[in-house]
Amino acid sequence: AYTARTVTTMSSKTMFALDSFCLRQFKDPSNVAYIDMEPNEFMEQLEAACQEEVAKAEDGNILHDGYAPFCKHVFVKNFTKLQVNTLPINDVTKPLIESGYDARTSKELPVLVRYVTKSTYEKAVGAPLPVAKYLDIILYSR
Repeated sequence: AYTARTVTTMSSKTMFALDSFCLRQFKDPSNVAYIDMEPNEFMEQLEAACQEEVAKAEDGNILHDGYAPFCKHVFVKNFTKLQVNTLPINDVTKPLIESGYDARTSKELPVLVRYVTKSTYEKAVGAPLPVAKYLDIILYSR
C-alpha cells in the first residue's frame, strides 16, 4: 500500500491528506518552516510534483523508508519559497551554534537541540538563508 504505483491509480482522489498538525507551517511567518501559500494550493502543487517524480522513477516508487514502518518520505523539488532549515557545521556556522531544550508541543518531553537562529546566520553571512532545493514530505500511515 506504500508504493507510488498504487496511489497513482487513484485518479479521482489525492495522494495525500494534510494533517491538522501541519497547518502551523502555514500560519506564522516567523516560523522557520513557514510556507507562504494556502494549504490547498500547497497540496495541489505537491500532487503535481509527486506525479512528475512518479513518472521519472524507474519502478514508479517515490517513497523512501523513514525511522519506523509507519513513516515514509517523499522528496520533491521545492516549489515554495521555503528556506533551508539545516546548515552544515563549518568555520562560519560553528561560532553561531546555540543549544537548548525544545518540544514541538506541550505534551512532548523537551529534548536537547543545537541550532543557529535565522537572524544570527543572516547577520553573520550578510545574506538570507538559501531557498531549499527539495522538500522532504513526511508521511505517516494510520
